[in-house]
Amino acid sequence: MRRLLSIALLLLVACGKNPEGSGGTPDKTPEGDSDSPVRIRGLLVVHVPVRPPSDSLLGAYALLGDGSRFRQPLDENGDARFEDAAIVGPQDISIVFVRPPSDAQVEVYTLLGFNQPEAWLNHPFGSSPQPTKQSTVSGKTTGMSGSGELWVHSVGDMGSDHETIDEQGHFSLDVLGTASGQATLFAQERAVDGDRNLLRVGLMRGITVGGDQPVTGVEIALDHAVDQSLQVGVEGLQAYGENVSADLSHYEGMTELFRTDAFGPLPLQVKTVARTPPFDTTRVMLSVRLGGRELMGGEAVAEMPVASMASAASVKVLAPMLFDSPTVGPKKAPPAVARSGLVVRWSADPEAQMHRLGIGGAAGQDRRITWTVWAPPSITFFTPFILPAEVAPVSTFPTGLHSIEIDAFSRADVKAFEDFFSRDELHDGVVAQRSTKLLRYVDFQ
Repeated sequence: MRRLLSIALLLLVACGKNPEGSGGTPDKTPEGDSDSPVRIRGLLVVHVPVRPPSDSLLGAYALLGDGSRFRQPLDENGDARFEDAAIVGPQDISIVFVRPPSDAQVEVYTLLGFNQPEAWLNHPFGSSPQPTKQSTVSGKTTGMSGSGELWVHSVGDMGSDHETIDEQGHFSLDVLGTASGQATLFAQERAVDGDRNLLRVGLMRGITVGGDQPVTGVEIALDHAVDQSLQVGVEGLQAYGENVSADLSHYEGMTELFRTDAFGPLPLQVKTVARTPPFDTTRVMLSVRLGGRELMGGEAVAEMPVASMASAASVKVLAPMLFDSPTVGPKKAPPAVARSGLVVRWSADPEAQMHRLGIGGAAGQDRRITWTVWAPPSITFFTPFILPAEVAPVSTFPTGLHSIEIDAFSRADVKAFEDFFSRDELHDGVVAQRSTKLLRYVDFQ
């Protein structure tokens, strides 16, 4: 979950609020949201930018509800604009991608009960300026233990290339960037044994580069030994077993400098460095992972920032998700489930801000459908609908083995479900966030 929700595409399910019907209707408010303010009044714009040209994409449609009344192909920008007086209140939005026959796949992505007049299911790619060489920086590292291997590279907005370093710690590298500026160099020493444990680190900021002018005589002190510990606590561990996998990551801006880890039952400690200059201003994140998505309770992940002087940190994980219907099972013994009248119901921790449901056919399955559904916490069921013939060559799931997964998410910088699909992309991974997932299987009849 380190970068929550790239809109990477998954699995099959469909769009509906009435469990006895085929899907939601554009002018209906979703169950549980009857008190929500009406933010959509006759206009809804959907954005799904795709990289042109897309030889692997034969067709792309946007649907409201089950698409029987409101559907249209995405334009060249990946947009669909729906204008009609009947489009009022929260909507179910689906995007259908049709792949070539060689891929044998239709992909559907659905938002349930979306209550904003503009939805972004992806973000503009745009053109990014290409970094060029700004300077060759050379110098030496000091303070090594002498028993490990050394690395030096540029971090943050400026990357590096052609890094070389000898056994005495003399280094040279090309700093890359889109303009001249201040580079930051990070040095680390790792053990040469099988685990390659981190031994010492050093950081040097404020190195002026630009104009392809060489910079010499830079000295980086590996003055921070990895000899401190952070005590790890977990609230909600019992539901996922007794073992904890913990990572402690240090960031310079958005760039991860280094990571240490530990595994086992509580009490658990993770190695770290003293938070003294220059590491007093780096951002530190504790991430814990519990269970496994195919285990009884599923998998939980939680991340939280760690204060600079903290010697202990405790995270709270989301409670496990549960399938209420249909009956699901392990891959080796998937229960038979009728496709007709299928309603998927689930339960989740009330602190989750978004749920995700995915159903996907097995690899090699002829004309399989994968369908992903995102839902606000007020909606905890989904009724698949028949895809319109105009939109896709496959209208429903084929028979056979299908995976079915449910997930729940929360982020400290999100206030509402719609924030996950706003114009402002959630790109900051150094923020408190939690997720849980459960993977099971069914055999569609």
